[in-house]
This record gives sequence, C-alpha cells and structure tokens, in this order.
Amino acid sequence: MTKVQMSPFLLDYRESMAELVNQVCEETAVLRAGRESIKELCPPRKDVPELWVPGLLMHPRIELLWPDIHLKDGHLDGCIQISTSEVYGVINVYVVLEDDQGNRIESDYALDAEVVDNHWGYFPSAPVPCGTTLIVRAMAMDSLGGIGIQMKRIMV
Repeated sequence: MTKVQMSPFLLDYRESMAELVNQVCEETAVLRAGRESIKELCPPRKDVPELWVPGLLMHPRIELLWPDIHLKDGHLDGCIQISTSEVYGVINVYVVLEDDQGNRIESDYALDAEVVDNHWGYFPSAPVPCGTTLIVRAMAMDSLGGIGIQMKRIMV
C-alpha cells in the first residue's frame, strides 16, 4: 500500500464529497422502484463522449524512459533515465525490471534528480545472464494517486 500525503483542505473536500455521494445514493435507493420502465423509454447511449478538461485530474506522464544498461561482471550496470510531466507533482517513480517470462529481477524507487525538475534516475545492479531480454517498467505517481506507466524491452 502506498501512502499519500494530502493537505487538510483536500481531506475536508474528500469527506464532504463522500457525504454527498452517500446522500445521493440513499435518495435514489427510494426512487429505484420505477427504473425498469425508464430503460424501455430511453435505451443507454453507446457513443458517450469522454468528459475531459485539460489539466483536470490528469495522471502524470512518462515522457522519456531511457534504459542505458549493460552487463559488468555478470551484474547489471548503467542508468535508467526517466523524465516525467505532471499537473499535480510526481511524488515518486517506481521501476521494475523483469525478464521476458515475467519474473521480477529487481525493483525499487528511482532517485529524484534535485537539479532538474521531473527527472529521475535508477541504477540497476541485479545479476543476470548475458543475452537476457529485460522489460523495464517505470510507474510515476502524483499526489492525488494518479499513475502513469511506460515500459521498454531491451537485451543485455
């Protein structure tokens, strides 16, 4: 489970919205008796447009995933560079290295490059045999819990 820090204002907003949703659910539970007749009058739409406003609850994006990895003495060496873009601030970036069968080789949090905003680095060190195909997966999480994922497949 990931812990997310939230401001008191956001917590108050979240609690008030939860109360409002509960209230609406309770009110519609009483009115549900005649729902079958409504379905016959107006069938559900199949072409509902996606409601999206730029900058509103957008998840973080991983703009660049650059695994510069090689083998050194039977261990992974090099750097995985990750560049992100966000609206609400990326809290952390988690990197997972797997082989092509889905077996986890290594995983941990990437380091935030304090000099450059939205730039992260991960330094792998797990032992792998030569010729292994790696799946590098990076997941960026923002302060509201939104997640952006990108992956690349490389051979070492």
